[in-house]
Amino acid sequence: MPTATATKPRQKASGQKASGQKVAHARAAEPVLVKGRREFFKYRDLGVADASAGALRAQVMMASQGMSRPTGWHYHECDGQFIYMLKGWVDLEFEDGRTVRVEEGDSLFIPGYLRHNEIRTSDTMEILEVSTPGQMGTTPCDPPKGRKGGRGPLNPRRVNPRRPTRSGSGFHMIRPASDAGPPPCRARRCSRRVARRRRLRCGRG
Repeated sequence: MPTATATKPRQKASGQKASGQKVAHARAAEPVLVKGRREFFKYRDLGVADASAGALRAQVMMASQGMSRPTGWHYHECDGQFIYMLKGWVDLEFEDGRTVRVEEGDSLFIPGYLRHNEIRTSDTMEILEVSTPGQMGTTPCDPPKGRKGGRGPLNPRRVNPRRPTRSGSGFHMIRPASDAGPPPCRARRCSRRVARRRRLRCGRG
């Protein structure tokens, strides 16, 4: 049998009365769509920012055709950002070099002011995002040293054409046409007389 203590309603502290927080019920049948930070996402606001008096914000981000391009390097002006993947997946890279795929049922917490870049998503995607405080800013930034992306494409003049680059599962060497030189002369396999004739034809003396 429950005791009187167990059934007695808990009294609110005076601080809770002054917080201005209230109950918020967001109905799926009546979604409230708001403008968000990315044009290729739809944002459904859950009314938590108003109900929590600005302590939290909760939104559902939705995409029906995937990202048209990476978001670029940025950070969020907040204490923290929490996401829970409701549908699909998203790939993010972080300033420490890690690339993380968040799949359906996964969650991820991103500390405020941590630089990151959303690079790929599934065609259909749905994410629950919670941030604190309720007012969260997003600031584009330059990519970390040695990383691509950010405010502009990689400067092609800085690419070393002789540096091996990864292609698929292996490496290949990029060599400009000016470094390729003339094709090898097959006359070396022939007799000296034939070789001389071919050199004369090629203008090599």
